[in-house]
Amino acid sequence: MNSRIKEVSEPILMLNHYWNISEKTAINTNVSYQFGKIGNSRIDYNGGANPSAAYYQNLPSYFLRYDDFEGAYDAENNFVNDGQINWNRVFDANRTNNSVGLPNAYVLYED
Repeated sequence: MNSRIKEVSEPILMLNHYWNISEKTAINTNVSYQFGKIGNSRIDYNGGANPSAAYYQNLPSYFLRYDDFEGAYDAENNFVNDGQINWNRVFDANRTNNSVGLPNAYVLYED
């Protein structure tokens, strides 16, 4: 599962016509039509914290600003060992919100 997906489906229809009227005159006619869609998806976290492991508050440098060396060490280990989105936490937050009648904390949308 990914937090960002790009889908491109844009076929091109092209018609070309070449007509040599004489030795010195030629006409080239070209018509093209492109159709389809481009979709970029991402996670909206309006009701929760940014789930990205590379979010600045999850990186060691954020903890070093406050001389929190233990937090920086833990953040580095978390990033190196599990530098992906914690999908279980995302699903759990949505389940918890749903159980109390709130909208989802995280939503995957496409624009």
